[in-house]
Amino acid sequence: MNELTREELDARLGTIEQHIDTRFAQADARTQVQFAEADAKMRVQFAEAGAKVQAQFAEAEARIQVQFAKADARVQMQFAEADNKVQAQFAKVQMQFAEADKKVQAQFAEADARMQAQFAKVQMQFAEADAKMEKRINDLIKWMIGTVIAITAVGVTATGIIVTALSAKPVAPLSGTPPASTQSGRMP
Repeated sequence: MNELTREELDARLGTIEQHIDTRFAQADARTQVQFAEADAKMRVQFAEAGAKVQAQFAEAEARIQVQFAKADARVQMQFAEADNKVQAQFAKVQMQFAEADKKVQAQFAEADARMQAQFAKVQMQFAEADAKMEKRINDLIKWMIGTVIAITAVGVTATGIIVTALSAKPVAPLSGTPPASTQSGRMP
């Protein structure tokens, strides 16, 4: 049998240790490269997700602005309609005043009684028109507030879902310890 001397055994053990150290260094380098690649990939994904979220916020804001513009146009149209109705009522009242004035010239006492009745009727019509107009304006304002609240709730919910989806991705554990077989000191 060929027995190795102590120096030969030490030399072989030194070679084996160098080989093991080289393998550990190579594995560590590969691990560092893989972590760098994973980090770069995650940064790209976060940037893409951030851009998507910003685009969705911009779209939601544009939709809100469009809805506000539509609501404002409807309010302006209702104000114009109400103003036209009031002007028509004023025209009717003016015509009634002219007729009443003619009748006053002929029969003052009778015209006075009729004129009082007409004034009461006109005032009631104004009160009804004002009440209707105020109710419509209040309904419109309530609708606008409800729409804004609903859109805001949808935006907040969508943001919560996106943030939850983005933050729910598991992260690979960082391990600085060698495999279990090398910790015990035995070679595989």
